[in-house]
Amino acid sequence: MKNVITLSIGLVLLFMVAVEIHAAQDIIVSTSISPDTIVTTGSIALVYGSSDANQVTIENGAEAELINFPGNNIITIQSDSSLFMVSRSGATATFEGADGTFLKMPATTTSQSIIFDDGSKSLIIDSGRVLLDNQMIDSTPTAITENSVKNLAITFEPNDVTATWNSSYGEWFNYFTYRVFNPNDFPVEVVAWGQFNECLSNIEECTVDLSNFEDWLTSCGEGSLYIPAKGYACDNYWWNYGYAIDGDVTGNYAIWFKDNNGNVHVSVSEDLTLRQPSSND
Repeated sequence: MKNVITLSIGLVLLFMVAVEIHAAQDIIVSTSISPDTIVTTGSIALVYGSSDANQVTIENGAEAELINFPGNNIITIQSDSSLFMVSRSGATATFEGADGTFLKMPATTTSQSIIFDDGSKSLIIDSGRVLLDNQMIDSTPTAITENSVKNLAITFEPNDVTATWNSSYGEWFNYFTYRVFNPNDFPVEVVAWGQFNECLSNIEECTVDLSNFEDWLTSCGEGSLYIPAKGYACDNYWWNYGYAIDGDVTGNYAIWFKDNNGNVHVSVSEDLTLRQPSSND
């Protein structure tokens, strides 16, 4: 009888621990309408992805496990890659940071962008190997090799824009300019450019904007889709505008580019806020 009581108490304690762990874990389900997720510092989350492209931001000190992420996703980790050990079990890659940041996610045959504070890398299954850029991942936790590809810097002037009424068109317009700087020691080739969320859903559509990007470079004397090493895509800010929509909106742009090994990376701009006044008086 004593053994039965002891066993019962043990099962109750185990159940209580299991409930406590489950309660501490946030379950997040992404949808095609809201594919963007932020896992905040100190939280533990199980994130179910949608069939569309997903964007997940993991703040410093957060823990996340990603389920059903079929590819073409962008994962932002707000820490330096040098803090992480990476390993895998089957096709599931695990990133464990010395600062308490943790990520477990599936690798696929479609390249997924992992953006660290000090640069971006591509996670992919290629010829049966799980690769982070050119680093092969196996079951032994290994430090991520030095990030040889740095993020491009995309800045706006200004980055908080109030719409201006254009009497000729009878429309509100947001006018802004931006610059793109390549901090790497090698030129990079731009392969897609556009508003981040729109491109994330269908990156092929953003290749259309490359003609505008190339026109800009041509006007600066570059004449190609390459941004020079340690230089700006253009010496001048690129002027742009858009038809304003009802209400204020904050978004950002992104550039997909190839490094000198042909790997594709993505850099996301700072936020750009477009504001529309309530009247044209």
